[in-house]
Amino acid sequence: MKNFLAVALVLASTLTAAATASAQDHKVQATVPFSFTVGSSTLPAGTYTIGSSMNTSDVLKLSNWEKGVSILTVGRANQSNPKRADVLVFHKYGDQYFLSQIRSDGASMNVDLTPSKAEAKARKQAEDAAGDEQARVVSAPILIALNR
Repeated sequence: MKNFLAVALVLASTLTAAATASAQDHKVQATVPFSFTVGSSTLPAGTYTIGSSMNTSDVLKLSNWEKGVSILTVGRANQSNPKRADVLVFHKYGDQYFLSQIRSDGASMNVDLTPSKAEAKARKQAEDAAGDEQARVVSAPILIALNR
């Protein structure tokens, strides 16, 4: 009976390890040369690893081990976006940058991030500063290539 229990335990742990290995995270890495905001968190410039689980691709983890930064955020899968280059897309208002999209064919990630209250406020301030005639023109998105 003890041998049967030991074999069952080894088999269960092997199956658990195999399931974990097959559900590896999708990860990309990028070096961002400026501080930026994701949700309510402002992150310093540096090299970030961004990952999502195969099971829940809308939950993203951004980590920079050198700076001791790690956050979780929620995005929306965007399979309709035809521009799936390997880039991070930022919106810039004044001197503030906001992560907007993660596009990666290699990691099967195409995620949009919901604009935060801080981004909406920065956009309004930039539009007000631009004046009435150019209120709709703020700036083009900033693209940062993902590291290979």
